[in-house]
Amino acid sequence: MLSCAGQPEEDIDSQENNEDPGPTFESECAADNEVFFQLENYGYQYDTNVTFNGTLDIVRTEWLVKNDSTAELKMYNYELGAPDTSSNYQVYVELHTKNGETLQSGSYPYQEWDANMWSKVNIISSTGTVYFNWSMGMPKQGHVVLNYYDDDKACGEFLLEVNKPDATTIGHVVLNGNWKTSD
Repeated sequence: MLSCAGQPEEDIDSQENNEDPGPTFESECAADNEVFFQLENYGYQYDTNVTFNGTLDIVRTEWLVKNDSTAELKMYNYELGAPDTSSNYQVYVELHTKNGETLQSGSYPYQEWDANMWSKVNIISSTGTVYFNWSMGMPKQGHVVLNYYDDDKACGEFLLEVNKPDATTIGHVVLNGNWKTSD
């Protein structure tokens, strides 16, 4: 039997079955979490200057797509119910789009309110919250890359840094590396 285009029906069926399913979590998110966090000369909202310099061993994650233009990522280097210590950190990320854009793979600049895609990132501990504070004349803070996402999982990369160690409200704060939610 021939179809409207003159091809046998079985050829059309096999073409439909061979369509590329698109990116998957497994294909796009091969890299493990390698989140490097550096915090030096930072005293904003803290009683003393706080220091941390090393890889955050991410042990649990939460990913929530709130709607077609907002998602939230929480990454923890401690188990639920673990005792509070000054080295327990939660990386809290918001990804936003606007002006008709929807969540998509790409670069989300840090707090670029005028951009169609932007991010907000805080690092929360039992002793306070770390911000990527900025002042005039400094380079931009950086961005969060979203490589892949679906309703349950996501992956990407952090490329964030501020460096003004003589100002304790800014300090030297770095968050770099690959991230992915638990599969």
